[in-house]
Amino acid sequence: MEKRGNYPKRYRYTEKETDRIIEILEIIEEYRKASEINETLDCINNELLFGTGEINYVTRCKRQTCPLCRENRKYKTYLKLKEKINEQNGIRYILMTFNGREINDLSKLSKEVGENNDIVAKIIRKRSIQAIMLGYVKIVEISYNKYSKRLLPHIHLLLGVREDFKKYWIRKKEIEKLEKTWKKWKKEAITNAIDVKIIKDTDEDIEKVLRYITVARKKRIMKLDDMEIRAFFEMINDRKRLFTTSGIFK
Repeated sequence: MEKRGNYPKRYRYTEKETDRIIEILEIIEEYRKASEINETLDCINNELLFGTGEINYVTRCKRQTCPLCRENRKYKTYLKLKEKINEQNGIRYILMTFNGREINDLSKLSKEVGENNDIVAKIIRKRSIQAIMLGYVKIVEISYNKYSKRLLPHIHLLLGVREDFKKYWIRKKEIEKLEKTWKKWKKEAITNAIDVKIIKDTDEDIEKVLRYITVARKKRIMKLDDMEIRAFFEMINDRKRLFTTSGIFK
C-alpha cells in the first residue's frame, strides 16, 4: 500500500469528515481529560495540514479514543487478520452474532455488555464448539435504533474451525441449541437472539466478512449516531475489551 509519512493513504479525510470529527470531539470531551482532547486536536490539525501539503509527515497521538487513530488501528487490525487467514490451510469460518437486550439507559450498558461477554465465554467452552474451533475473533458492538431510541449491545464471533467441522457440527441442530442456551442464560426470550452463517470457502466471501467486522464503512466513527459514540466511550471508560482474538488469530 502506498504511504505518505507514517499513515496509510487510505485514510485521507475530506473536509466534511473532518467537520464531523470535530463534532465527535464535543462528545468525547464529556469523557476524557483536557490533555487527551488537546492531543486529539493536534492529530486533526496535522491531518488538515498534511491534506493541504503544508507538512509531509504526520505524527499521531495513537490514543484509542482518537477518531483518526481509531480508524488507522481498525485498518491495521484488518490487515493483520487477513495475513493470519492467508497463513492457514484447510480452515473454514463461521460468523455468529449474539444479540443482547435492547436498553434505553446508558447506565445499564456496562452490565448488559458484561453479561453478554460472560455468556459468550461459556458458549465458547461448550464441548460442541471446542470440538471444531481453532481460534476466534470476538467484537463487541453497540448499535442505536433511532426509532425505538434504544441501544442494542451485541457480539460478533468469527470462529476458525476444522475443515471437516460438519462431521461434528450439524448447523440446524447446533443453532437451535445455541439459541436455547443463549435465551436460558439471558433469562429472556430475545427476538432474533442469534444469527449463524457458515462462510463460503472463497477468498471473496472471507474478505467480505473480514471487512464487515473491521473496516466496514457504515461502522466508521464518522458514520455512527451520537448515542453509539457515547456508548463506545462508556465502554472504554469501563475498561471493557471490545476486541479479542485467540488461537489461529493471535
